[in-house]
Formats: sequence, structure tokens, C-alpha cells
Amino acid sequence: MKDPDHTTRPTVRWAIWAAGILVIGASLAVYAARTRLVAIPLCVAEAVPEQARLVGDTWVWLERTNGATKVVSVRSGRRVVLAAHEDVVSLEASPESVAWIGKAGDAWEIRTARIDGSNASTAASMKERPLAVWTDGSRLAWVVEIPSPATAANFLPPLGPQTQIWLAAGGAAHPIAEVAEGFVSAQLRGMLNGTLYLAGVRNEGIRSTVLYAVSPAMPPRRFAAEIGARSTLMTADGRIYWTAPSRGSNSLLTGCVRSAEPGKLEPTTVADWLPAGGRLAETARGVVVTGAGTETAWLVSPQKRLGVPLPMLPDQWPVAAGGHVLLTVHRAKTPGRVVVSTVGMR
Repeated sequence: MKDPDHTTRPTVRWAIWAAGILVIGASLAVYAARTRLVAIPLCVAEAVPEQARLVGDTWVWLERTNGATKVVSVRSGRRVVLAAHEDVVSLEASPESVAWIGKAGDAWEIRTARIDGSNASTAASMKERPLAVWTDGSRLAWVVEIPSPATAANFLPPLGPQTQIWLAAGGAAHPIAEVAEGFVSAQLRGMLNGTLYLAGVRNEGIRSTVLYAVSPAMPPRRFAAEIGARSTLMTADGRIYWTAPSRGSNSLLTGCVRSAEPGKLEPTTVADWLPAGGRLAETARGVVVTGAGTETAWLVSPQKRLGVPLPMLPDQWPVAAGGHVLLTVHRAKTPGRVVVSTVGMR
């Protein structure tokens, strides 16, 4: 006697196979959609963002045009110009406030405002051009150069220009330290346990970057020096990172990232064989190098002791990083109109 289900079994098998293929196809489609790189438009800027950083859900950066330099914040696609100056030297942002150094006529001003642009005020004004500013919302610090006498031998640091660090807390500002070196540019990277971390660039034919730990009532401690103008970063855990010439390659096109633990301040190489140059940024995935002259950004991998290139769309150029995204600009730019987007890090 024939099995009554004999004629229906092939049909059932094919139906099961078809259902399985559809499930696999749908899963692959979902995976592809989740992993596909997409540039999400953020805003249209007047120039390529400089010194950009992500603070919470707000991007803050500088836009340099022929007429002025603007301090800009962008949140949820809304671009707000916080200030415009003839020139802006330094920019820093915290969740509570933004600080910058702007030129106003013949004077330079240390300016602060809330992240949305409200409560703007001038913390200090001076004739000499300050080098760097830093804020965490409750404290404000800046760096100025003390000129040397005209007859001084500037190539000898003790006889040349000096660098003075000022700190304002609760409205009162006072100098807390002097460094026996003059800088053409500087960065204040942050404060941890009462110690400020300063990076300065010397220009004596061959530029060099030096890093200092500055504590009130204590001599400044110089803990690292590298040839060239270098990018520096303090991460949320207080660790200091900086770019440097490669320790494993003789090529000038190759660099590395070095680091020092707060307190110990003993430099160590965390990743080598990276593109030379670039700007460091802290992200949810770790430290990232952008703008190193390559097509994409690089994730610093202490485990591999190498850099990992991050996938990037061919029409986008990464200029900064923060959170889970890269800040990018479209390669096809027109004067006065730069499309700024974010691309998720994969």
C-alpha cells in the first residue's frame, strides 16, 4: 500500500528549504544594513572643521574663512555660531562650557560660554597672544609667553622666553607655574589630581614637542619630548597620549603613538607602524588618529601594538572622531559650503 504522504513529502521539503533560504537571506540583509557604511549629514559649514571635538551630544569646532574665525557648536543638526573673531588660537570644551582665545582689535581675550552659546563672558584680556586655554566648567587655565630681553640668547632656554601658566577657579586668576622654555604653540590637555598637563612646540630650526606636568608650588616636570609638532590627548582615565616618530621604522612617513600613565609618567609605545602625523581623539572604541594623510582614520590597538584602519566611504574624509562616529567632510567641497557628516565606526 502506498504511503498517502509520499507525493507531498518533496513539496514539504522544498517549502522547508525555501523558508530556510528566506530566513538566511533576511538575516544577511539585516546584517548588511547594520554594517553598511552610511554618511549621515550633520550640517553645512563655511569651512572644514578644525579642532573639532564631541562633548556629550554636541560637536564644537572652529571654522576659518577669509574674513573671520568662528567658534561653532552643532547639536542634532542645528549649527550655532558662538563667536566670531579675527583669529582664534585655541578651543576647549567640556559638558558645561566652551573656552577659546580670540582676537578682539589689538587685544587677545580668554572667552567662555555655555555649550549652547549663552552666558558668554571675557575671563581675561591681554596684549600678548596667549598660546592655549583649557576648562572643565568650574576651572579655567591658559598659557602665555613671557618675552625675553632683546639681548638674550634665545637658543638657550634659560635665557630665552619663558612660559607662564595661569589658573582661574571661583573667579580669581593667578599664575601657578613658569616653564623655562618658550613655545610657538601649546596645548593644555587636562587636569588630574591638581596637576595640569601641558604640551608645547619649540621652534629652533627643527620643531620639537615637549610635555610637562605642572603642579602649583612644585617645579614643572618635563616627562617627554619628540621631534616635530605632535598631537596630544588626555583620555577620561587621565592617561596621556601623543604622536611620535616611529620606533620601528626609519621612514618619515611612519609614526607611532606613545603614552604615559598619570603619576608615573614613564613614556611607552602603545602602537607603531601608523601613518605619520594626524590628530588624536578619544572614542568609545579607544584612541583614534585622524587626518594622518591617508584615506581613513586609524584605531590605536595596544593589544596588537599596531594601528587598525577603519572602513571609510570613498567620498568622505575624516577630520575628527568622538563617541561611536567619525566626523567627515565631503571630498567635493565648494568655497563657503562644506557638507559635514558622521560615519559610524565599524
